[in-house]
Formats: sequence, C-alpha cells, structure tokens
Amino acid sequence: MIPHLPEPPKTKSLVAVSGGRDSVVLLDMLHRAGAKKLIVVHLDHRLRGSASTTDARFVQKLAQKYGYPAHIAREDVKTLAAHQGISLELAARRARHACFAQAAHTHRTNRIYLAHHAEDQAETILQNLLRGTGPAGLCGMSGETPLKIGRRTLTLLRPLLSTRRAEIQAYAAEHQLKHREDASNTSRAHARNRIRHDLLPAAAQASGRDPIPAILRAFTHLREDTQYLQEITAENAKTVHLPEKKLSAPALRACPRPIARRLTKAWLQDAGISGITAAHISNIIALADPTAPASTNLPGGKRARRRARVLFIDSQSPSYE
Repeated sequence: MIPHLPEPPKTKSLVAVSGGRDSVVLLDMLHRAGAKKLIVVHLDHRLRGSASTTDARFVQKLAQKYGYPAHIAREDVKTLAAHQGISLELAARRARHACFAQAAHTHRTNRIYLAHHAEDQAETILQNLLRGTGPAGLCGMSGETPLKIGRRTLTLLRPLLSTRRAEIQAYAAEHQLKHREDASNTSRAHARNRIRHDLLPAAAQASGRDPIPAILRAFTHLREDTQYLQEITAENAKTVHLPEKKLSAPALRACPRPIARRLTKAWLQDAGISGITAAHISNIIALADPTAPASTNLPGGKRARRRARVLFIDSQSPSYE
C-alpha cells in the first residue's frame, strides 16, 4: 500500500496535475491528508490537439470535485520550441516552469507539489548519466528543492519519490480514481520513454533483478558524498569568490579540481550565464594559471578574463595579458 504523506500540508500550496494517474493520486492523497489550501495547476501544452484540451477540462472538473481552485494555462510549446531553437522537451519544461511561477505569483505561494515517483527518479538518473552530467545530475531529484524562475524561487515538493509505480497503480485502483492516458508516454521518439520502455527492462533482464532499488541506493550514496563536497566548497568560496562577482585566480588554482569545478559553475550561474558546459568550466579553471591566455569565450557573447590575478566576466573584445 502506498504510504501516507509524512505531514498534512497546512499552508497554501500549488499541486501540479497533468491528469495522468500519478498526479491524480497525489492530489487525492493531499486531499485525504487534510489539505485545505490547495490550488490545482495544469498547463495545456497544445501538443496533442483535442486530447490536450480534454485533459485541461478533466483537471478543471477534478479540482471542482475536491473543492479546490484551478489555475489552467495554455502554451503552444511546439511554436515556442521553434522560436527558441530548442527541443520540444526543453520547451515544455520551460513552459511548465513559467506556468508554475505565474500560478505562484497569482496565488501568493511558493510551494508546489509534484508527483515524481521512484521510477521517475531512476529514469532521471540514467538520462543524466547518458548525457554525461556531473555528480549533481547523477544525484537525481530531491524531496524538497528550490527552483529559481526569474525573480521568484519556488519550493518543489516531491513526497512520492520513494514510492514505486506499482504502489501508485494499486492506490488508484483501490480508490477507483479516474485519470487520463497520454499516448505520447509510449512513444519511442523521446529519450526518456526509450529509457523507460527499453533500457530499464533490458537492465532487468541482464541483471536478473529489478534494477530500480540498486539505482536508487547508488543515488543515495552519491548524494551523501556530494553534500559533503558542497560543505567543503562553501568553505573554499570564502576565499575564492570576491566582491563584484569576481574570482581570486590564485585561490581558485589552489583548490582541488572537484572543488574548483563547483566554485566555477556557481560563479557562472550567479553571473547569469546560461548554456554552461564542462568545457567552459575547464577553460576558466585553466584561466586561473598566470601563464595561460588571459581570456576565454562564454555563451551569450560574454568572455571570462584574467587581470591582476582576478577573474571577471564582460562582453568587451580586448584581452588583457
């Protein structure tokens, strides 16, 4: 049986409901836990024609059934992806985040519940691994995570992360919960679906056991190690990070490389640089060497430069030796 929520939510919160089984179960659990101040949030991605419109109507009626207000938004994700030159998956994620931020602003709360479960966690870890992500990406999702969207920081709450999909299905059956089926969840066009329908079953067959618990155990160990590294990084930041969003080149050079990578990435993110890759981070660490060239390119027409043993970011063309 699916576990109860650890604590009934007492403060006003959003809950993201797609209309699928997982989010419908989460909504029902929150209601049974005694949540009084919920706002149901749904984004119509307009990717599946009339089916997307029907999903939105279903969620609207579901919110009414439980006595909660609904925040229904619509975004032409396909057009958004084309205009921004990004994948549909990334465009959909950005549209959802924008929807969450708008709902949070409208309803004056920064808390939002999401229905990610154990299989979602394992799929996220594998997808990040195949992308070549660093330890932070391999740690997967947290039960409570801050997400900065523009000037607003939301708190993402995932109470079902340790719950298996079969438990969610059993809960839905026991409580006779109706939900919507998204046909795109079975399409091999998306990498995540190929991981779900092809890679994980192949891993189960190859190992002779369910791979999900092993993946999640590895994630737990890595998260503990990463948290320790983050504490060390915070201590080093006191000498490496300088006022006015600058870095001390000698202090950065003195750091062990795992710490230097984290400090550099945090510096770039704080400066508002997006599209950061491992190569950008390595180039900046190299820039801390006084014998290296004094500048390196960054995304968005920016450059990182070294002058007088200090690293800084600007968009000017001259380099300083």
